[in-house]
Amino acid sequence: MSEWKERCEQWGWAGVKSQPRDPRCVAHRYGQRTRRLMPQARQRLITAKGLIGSRAIQIELRQSRLLRRVPSLATIKRVL
Repeated sequence: MSEWKERCEQWGWAGVKSQPRDPRCVAHRYGQRTRRLMPQARQRLITAKGLIGSRAIQIELRQSRLLRRVPSLATIKRVL
């Protein structure tokens, strides 16, 4: 926050407005394949065991070894 304050004191309002407001690093985004595998795993679990929770989906994805990085529980909930 002090970075913006110093910039405003030095350059005024125009100096603050001219700076980019985009984040410096972009958050990780899972690919289309990963997003497609989550509902597929859920369908397999529903028909086989009657399980639909994110924990069960995460375990299924980990055991199937189709993905290098298995998404977190929050990500699975968000996608579903």
